[in-house]
Amino acid sequence: MLFILILVVAFILQIFTPWWVSAIVPIVFCYYFSHPKRDSSRRAFWSGFAGIGAGWLLYSLYIHFTTDAILTGKVAEMIQLPSIWILIAATGLIGAVVGGIAGITGFWIKKAM
Repeated sequence: MLFILILVVAFILQIFTPWWVSAIVPIVFCYYFSHPKRDSSRRAFWSGFAGIGAGWLLYSLYIHFTTDAILTGKVAEMIQLPSIWILIAATGLIGAVVGGIAGITGFWIKKAM
């Protein structure tokens, strides 16, 4: 449930706000919806990892297909990647790592209090 909540809220907020808001969403949700004695930090990490990673991956695929691969092709060429798909996978992975670290941070803040 936490994964879906992070995915939907972060996906909607990323349309209107800067990219770093995707780190705020897992912090807030893992802080409010995790119980330090019942839940584990592993759950918070993977919820943020999967939620933000899936959102960034879906959004990069959306951009790729709506621009007929023009934008992703130019960016991949600019940073000298051999394939557009490496760029899309790297985008999802970077978002996933940011979300995972943010999720575990929210859990640890809750546990510290």
